[in-house]
Amino acid sequence: HQAVLIKRDLEKRREEFDKRISEKAGIKKTGEQAEGVITKVEDLNLPYPAIYPSKGMRLQVTITPKERLVFLADIDAIISEKSIEKFSVDKKVFVRFDSQNLKCVVLDTERNKSL
Repeated sequence: HQAVLIKRDLEKRREEFDKRISEKAGIKKTGEQAEGVITKVEDLNLPYPAIYPSKGMRLQVTITPKERLVFLADIDAIISEKSIEKFSVDKKVFVRFDSQNLKCVVLDTERNKSL
């Protein structure tokens, strides 16, 4: 019985996480580009075994846009276990953000491949 409850909780948390990510999906194409530095990494205990094995993570990033003030943002991302080292504290990352809503920030997947 407890295993069923744990699985149900995991599925619910994963569904909420997936929803937050999908709401920001358009920013990957239309968002303003910037660089950032990871200041905090939180493992959300959300395994994604079907995706390479990967984990749901939350990154806190200090973002430095080209023509704006520096700001802090939380980014939810699914990160493959083989790339976790690349997304650790004090590492540089590329992001995209909605200039009208600085809470809408995503990792720039294509540009981060070069890191």
